[in-house]
Amino acid sequence: MIGDVNKDGILDTAFVYTPPTIRDYWYDDSSYALVNCLNNECDNRITFSCNLPELVIYNFVWARVEFIDDLDGDGIREIMVAPKWFWSCVGSLKLYSLRGNEWKEILSVQHSRCTDRPLSSFHVKRKGKNFLEAIDWSSGDEESLLFEIKMMK
Repeated sequence: MIGDVNKDGILDTAFVYTPPTIRDYWYDDSSYALVNCLNNECDNRITFSCNLPELVIYNFVWARVEFIDDLDGDGIREIMVAPKWFWSCVGSLKLYSLRGNEWKEILSVQHSRCTDRPLSSFHVKRKGKNFLEAIDWSSGDEESLLFEIKMMK
């Protein structure tokens, strides 16, 4: 359940379809790692229980999905997606908005895919403006940076 996405009074669900992965054995038959997608098709497909178009996240294996407020006032809440890969805690956090009948990426920031924080907690409101909190490791330590969300009209 992700809440009432389209403000019709009905709770909605997002379904994340992940690609099949290939098991590759290292060392012996008991040690393995998932290292690739079947037929190199590593795309997540996100569908919805309500009448919203599918969102495809290309070249990722898994994804966390949450909706935040309706930032552009069109009656549809914006969606945050944290796609994941096989290894590393460094990832991205992507914000999408429905434009016409298609999801458009509004902003993508660096993100820790190893955090348990709700994605919606990375949506920050300050002085009437909306931001996405990014996690930056370039200094060697984890730092938070804010990037303003600029909605297309």
